[in-house]
Amino acid sequence: MKTLEQIEEALKRKLAKGDIKSKDANFGKRDGEKIWYIEGHQAIRFANEVFGPTNWGKSIADAGCDTNGDKPVYWARV
Repeated sequence: MKTLEQIEEALKRKLAKGDIKSKDANFGKRDGEKIWYIEGHQAIRFANEVFGPTNWGKSIADAGCDTNGDKPVYWARV
């Protein structure tokens, strides 16, 4: 098991440039803004590296639906 200091140091490290993605929002309140995110598999890999595969969990923090014209766009913040 990692020490608190090891975990803190790992959390302070910058993510690799290729791990951070962006896209233009073209829906709802964020229309025209750039959205920055990491993909789910990258978040899982990072959590496993920092905490160990059995020492962390996840939950839905927020979810919603915006529209892009007539098309619904569903999203979740985990």
